[in-house]
Amino acid sequence: MKLLISYALAVSLMFFVDATAEGDGKAPVLYTPTFETTKGIAQAGTAFIIKFESRYYAITAQHLIGTAGGLDKDYTGKDLDSIFKSVKFTPIFNGYKVINSTEFISILNAKPISDTTQ
Repeated sequence: MKLLISYALAVSLMFFVDATAEGDGKAPVLYTPTFETTKGIAQAGTAFIIKFESRYYAITAQHLIGTAGGLDKDYTGKDLDSIFKSVKFTPIFNGYKVINSTEFISILNAKPISDTTQ
């Protein structure tokens, strides 16, 4: 599990969440994140929930808070501290709860993704 967390931190943005999804357990639980920032609302991609050391985390891609999510420009990991307000995770499948968070862990040295990034 620690390897998974390490890998997730290397490529993703993690949010602390206080509740996990509830449902019938038959369908995988994926969410669509909606990010509220001081620069507007960004919505794109997917997220999933993991449990690590008795805490729940929502994992999604950091670059979604930028042009990929509908904002006017892309932001670095350092930028997120000053523009991020909250995120709402809406379940893709019926029967699961919407989850909200205002706490996150970003990759501070992450640069915005571009068509030239390899």
